[in-house]
Amino acid sequence: VLDGRHLYVLGRWGTVFCLQAANGKVIWQRDLVEEEGVRVPTWGFAGAPVIHGEHLLLNVGESGMVLSKTTGKLTWKSTRRSAGYSSPVIFKSGGKEFAIFSSDKLYTAVELATGKPWWSYRWLTRYGVNATDPIVTDDGHAFISTGYGKGAAYIKMFREDPETLWKSRELKNQMCTSILIDGYLYGVDGDTKKNASLKCVELKTGKVQWIHEGFDSGNVLAANGKLICFSGKGELLVAPVSPNAFK
Repeated sequence: VLDGRHLYVLGRWGTVFCLQAANGKVIWQRDLVEEEGVRVPTWGFAGAPVIHGEHLLLNVGESGMVLSKTTGKLTWKSTRRSAGYSSPVIFKSGGKEFAIFSSDKLYTAVELATGKPWWSYRWLTRYGVNATDPIVTDDGHAFISTGYGKGAAYIKMFREDPETLWKSRELKNQMCTSILIDGYLYGVDGDTKKNASLKCVELKTGKVQWIHEGFDSGNVLAANGKLICFSGKGELLVAPVSPNAFK
């Protein structure tokens, strides 16, 4: 992640770097395995660091870790368990700031100032691959989705024990996080080794609006009212953002 003149990198095996963006000079680095005793997940760390003020948020441990972005010094860390593969997602509630981190078994929201868990949502995916970022809405809800046949959940999260509003196997995001636009989710349903499709799903109900077959495992972005889709076959597709059809 870039922050002004600096680049922050979390390496696969737990080394964190702060580099000068212009020339790659190392400002500071930390070996989190040797220095903090963290556990490396099965496929190594994959979530991107997130900058928040003077802090660097990392999806390391069961529910995250925070370092000083200036020095790399530890602010707080969570329990020594296997992290998931998503990036931290920041949100506000009741005047406080929180972030959601994934592990191999949970999605957990923690208070950013202290690292204290607010709620945890048990989410067991094959191989512990909770790799996509949760989507947080302004009205206190969150959407979670993973692959390997697991599916998705829409939860009311502003309580210690989140309430499940619906679960479905209609949208299984293995690697690519879906996009939420005007109450509808646009994302890839399926894994890299299967015939994945592109889908539109209504957030509040989980109802499928349309399916574009043969997309395979790819990526979806949105800009200027359009979906920009790169399929698993190497095709670039552009279509209007619409819950009515994919054209």
